[in-house]
Amino acid sequence: MFSQIDWDNDLRYEVIGLVTSKQEKNIENIGGVFVVMQYNEKIGKWQVSGTIGGVM
Repeated sequence: MFSQIDWDNDLRYEVIGLVTSKQEKNIENIGGVFVVMQYNEKIGKWQVSGTIGGVM
């Protein structure tokens, strides 16, 4: 589904960019989607921070 995955590295946050253009997966008019993840030190795992966006 994704033609490119781009990681922007930081110590506590990860921004994952997913290019979805020219795909036929029921995504209309979106050229890219990004998800922000945050490292949860209490459980020792990465979690989606609730920030999800797109470029129209």
